[in-house]
Amino acid sequence: MLTPAFSITQDEKFLTISIKAPYAKVSEAEIYIADCDFKFYAKPYYLRLNLPKAIQEDEQAKANYDSTSGHFTIRAAKVNPGEHFDGLDLLTKLLAPAGQTSASGPLIEVLDGSTQSPDVDQDIDWQIEQIPFEESQLSAVGPKYGFANQKHGVLKRLQVFFGLVDIIFAYAYNQRTTQGENSVESGWTICKLSSTLSWLEVFNNLKDVIIASYRRSLSFPLYRNWKLTNAVFNDVKHLFAIGQKRLLKCLLEIRSMLTDGDSRYVLNDLYITDYCVWIQHASKQQISSLAKNLATFNIEKSDVDFDLDLTEEAGFRALTEDDTVDSATEAMTSLSLNANRKASFHNDVLPYKSGAVSSGAPSESGTDETKSSGDSGDSYSVKDDSDLDDSQLFQFHSADEDTVPTLPE
Repeated sequence: MLTPAFSITQDEKFLTISIKAPYAKVSEAEIYIADCDFKFYAKPYYLRLNLPKAIQEDEQAKANYDSTSGHFTIRAAKVNPGEHFDGLDLLTKLLAPAGQTSASGPLIEVLDGSTQSPDVDQDIDWQIEQIPFEESQLSAVGPKYGFANQKHGVLKRLQVFFGLVDIIFAYAYNQRTTQGENSVESGWTICKLSSTLSWLEVFNNLKDVIIASYRRSLSFPLYRNWKLTNAVFNDVKHLFAIGQKRLLKCLLEIRSMLTDGDSRYVLNDLYITDYCVWIQHASKQQISSLAKNLATFNIEKSDVDFDLDLTEEAGFRALTEDDTVDSATEAMTSLSLNANRKASFHNDVLPYKSGAVSSGAPSESGTDETKSSGDSGDSYSVKDDSDLDDSQLFQFHSADEDTVPTLPE
């Protein structure tokens, strides 16, 4: 039997179910409606839905078939007109039999209304300290692992909510650093930051989950920054505050990323697929309680136990020393350039005068040598520069004060 694609809409009085069954034998189609139970059969298709509220088959009910698109459209009346049906977009929950989930295993069970009213969900003490379970070394099945201990792992009593916080933190980090555009490294990032996915960690309280997430986000990824980690934690608070459906979308996106990974697809079988099913049945009251508890947390640098204050202080000192060294280097470079300019002045500028001798040595008469240019009336004198400053090294003496002799090209 094939399970057809379907969608459900509602108004004040009716529930409309659209079923895509292009290869169905219309003449053999059968529809069954009773309270919360809806069944559709048209070979080779079979669909059974467990609705959240009751519907009925009366004179207002009808069904149509569109041969062009291959769609059956079934309209059934609500038992209580005006009643709103929640969770019609949670298809996995609708497909599950009454009192069960589609994730097989004895550790997850949805109780019906006769056993427990949905309005009496007990609030969870998220701060309770728990004693880790120690697996017996003589266990016949060996150590167990995976979601809700279904895979025979070391986690006898897996804390599903704590693991969810751990996984969503890794997801939020990836979303913030990639700005929502996943990269080829996104799967690695999520698996590396999540203790649950990286080495099957089990947590005993909520604060341990948050601190572990902080520590890993400051250790493994490319971008390691305290302010960034705080922003990611605020994103986690916001995601849990939005509620069940947003968390389901996050898990489905994680599942898609891990499916494309080399060996990380195994984590879908161990955790993510079951989380996608479980979150649809999770108590909204407990999710809301967890969100409120997350909002009260404020992690300090001392909680991470990385000596971040000392590390940052040492970093600031190193930066200050680097700035001092750079300033000294620039000053030495400037002095070196000035010295080079003076040397160039002595070696290149002074000899350039037609007919001039600027050796600075005394003449045969025992006096400093003076040379005149005759025709122009300009003259200059070159003296011993050992006791002169820069402004006196080269002086022009001109009969015409407005005339400055030019150097030859």
